[in-house]
Amino acid sequence: MSLRFIVGRAGTGKTHTCRQEIQGRLQRDPDGPPLILLVPEQATFQNELALASMPGIRGFMRTHVLGFRRLAYRVLSETGGANLPHITDLGKRLVIRQILEQHRDCLRILGRTAHRPGFTDELARVISELKRYCVLPSRLKSTGEMVKRQGNRLLAEKIEDLSLVYGKMAEFLKGRHTDPDDYLSLAAERLAESSLVRGAEVWVDGFAGFTPQEYLVLKGLLQVAARVNIALCLDCAYLKEVPDRDDIFYSTWDTLKRIEALARETQTVIEPPVQLDRISEPPRRFEAFPALAFLEKNLHRHGAKPFPSQEPQQGIRLVAAANPRVEVEGAAREIIRLCREKGYRWRDISVVVRDLSLYRELVTTVFSDYQIPFFLDELRVVVHHPVPELIRSALEVVNSNWSYEAVFRYLKTDLVPVTREEVDRLENYVLAHGIDGASWYDDEPWDYRPSYFPGRSPEKGREGINRRGQSEDEEIRRINEIRTRACAALVDFQKHARGAKKARDLTTALFNLLRTLCVPDTLETWITQAEREGELESAREHAGVWGATLALLDQVVEVLGDHEIALDTYARILDSG
Repeated sequence: MSLRFIVGRAGTGKTHTCRQEIQGRLQRDPDGPPLILLVPEQATFQNELALASMPGIRGFMRTHVLGFRRLAYRVLSETGGANLPHITDLGKRLVIRQILEQHRDCLRILGRTAHRPGFTDELARVISELKRYCVLPSRLKSTGEMVKRQGNRLLAEKIEDLSLVYGKMAEFLKGRHTDPDDYLSLAAERLAESSLVRGAEVWVDGFAGFTPQEYLVLKGLLQVAARVNIALCLDCAYLKEVPDRDDIFYSTWDTLKRIEALARETQTVIEPPVQLDRISEPPRRFEAFPALAFLEKNLHRHGAKPFPSQEPQQGIRLVAAANPRVEVEGAAREIIRLCREKGYRWRDISVVVRDLSLYRELVTTVFSDYQIPFFLDELRVVVHHPVPELIRSALEVVNSNWSYEAVFRYLKTDLVPVTREEVDRLENYVLAHGIDGASWYDDEPWDYRPSYFPGRSPEKGREGINRRGQSEDEEIRRINEIRTRACAALVDFQKHARGAKKARDLTTALFNLLRTLCVPDTLETWITQAEREGELESAREHAGVWGATLALLDQVVEVLGDHEIALDTYARILDSG
């Protein structure tokens, strides 16, 4: 068992060194002990593709490119500990919302803000972070008691509330589900039993630091793997000296020292480090662009001198713009120039901004005007998509006893078998007569007769009155026919929802409503139409919303299925989802 560091500044070839070493092991012995490349979750595919594309590699069986969580899952699948169904992030939010609803009276601080949008998400993130840093509910509770003794009552109550929610969540999951946030802690205890890591050689690349859970896994790897190689972005000079605390490399240096302490604790041999700064000067990534190499080396250095050459340099160009729109238009023109004159492809170019929310509309408008195909790398909020809006408004209709606002939010989703013109006609009639409540779903047809309908002047004379009466009869007949089509599925949903006691029954009633309204077929029509019009993002959004809706309903049944729950509480929980 040994530990070796691969150290160098940005661009010196740390990742290249890791891949080359794996390539060499595969070429010498394709069937040897496992080789594990441990990288951030978002970089696994990129690294696996790069390894598979290296010369002399036609395929591999002994190499595994994994993130920490996937490594933990593989270890638990082999050694036991993953037999319980895992709960997704969405499921955890549903559990937290239920806990907040059940214990609102006991939460002195958190109870005041529990109803606010996004609060459940924030609370779930806090609990996930507590788990990553190995903070148990009992420790949180004792911390709250200590803070109370110190006189900070407000903070103490907040910590105690958080401890209550955290503890209740742990109680709920125990014996029912496995939280993926616990995978690393569980896997660290079972690494010695896993053939995947026992005797393997491990490369760890792409990390500047690790959480306490990840340090537990690294400690376990040092004890069971034949060799652990850890690549760190660190100036080699700091292998012999201590950087200042405000130095950009201080946190990475601190990571190196913590891992060295783990190696001494586990009696692991520490090999001499590979110092890439001395092998590659300037860094191999910047060999063709000396100005970029100079910038990398001096950007965060106090008292750095100017670049020695006054000649224009390739690789860096500073451009000032009068406002953000001019800035985006300048970027668009440059992208077109690169593709027309330099042979670039659209996919070769990325535009990086500090805050995408400030540039989203500008980029969308300008790039569309310049006919530049683009993809915005952001999560899309779909809470106001017609499908979530249909679900929320349907539940609100039942909870509010068919209030005007809820009914017409439901009807205006375009997922109900009535046209917008018919909805407008129905809305005018309802507003004219103040219809709400049981009048929507009782068996009596509407027969409210105004002196004249909106937009229609009363006709005079006996003959005119007869014609007007016939016209009113026809209008009322049409209104009742629209009402029947608009409300049939919703009335059936209300009957089943009010009779349901458990979350499983409510979810079944909700799914039957979506199925009765033929929501999947309507979405398929929207997807086809969007694709025909070139609106590929809208098409993907429609496709993704249905899958996400089913995932939400599945999680509700999986997590809360057999729990008795009131309809208004169920609506708030589903709204959080």
